[in-house]
Amino acid sequence: MTRNKILLFLFSFFLSSNSFAQESSQNNEEDKVLVSSAENIFIKYSINARVSVTIKSRVYFLYDNGDKEFPFELNINLFDKKHNLVMTLHANEAYMDEQRKLWLLRGDVEVVSFGKNKLRRVNTELLYWDQENENFYNNNFVRFEGDDFCATGYNFFAKQSFSYYKMEKINCYSFLEQDFL
Repeated sequence: MTRNKILLFLFSFFLSSNSFAQESSQNNEEDKVLVSSAENIFIKYSINARVSVTIKSRVYFLYDNGDKEFPFELNINLFDKKHNLVMTLHANEAYMDEQRKLWLLRGDVEVVSFGKNKLRRVNTELLYWDQENENFYNNNFVRFEGDDFCATGYNFFAKQSFSYYKMEKINCYSFLEQDFL
């Protein structure tokens, strides 16, 4: 019993010393207890027996408050009602605040949307994904591509469907020819 407590303490200490976990969590570290972990996961969420989301990760931590951490890699695919792929999301690290339905995506972050025959791609090192309000945002550097343009800048905001997007501090904006794509 004492050995288990020591191992749990050491594991908790390791997690609390991880700068990613400290930065991403808005709750007190003392309030979070690791309740489950898994390696090489592949999760399918379905609505009415149709897969709507798939999540793939090398490592997964679940905390007692419902928060989830993916410290090494995360890939998410979103599907529409006809099972068409509408969005892919990749990040080297991710943390999901269950109470606020807010994801913090870090590392090599890429979001690709295939909605309504328009390709939209976001590349950055840090991105917030607000699931409840269905939008993405950050204040860091972003590269944003569309079918016929490419823009780089800061202060990025977009609806999850990319039907609306804005970037306030634009460094570069280029129109691309269709033959180039």
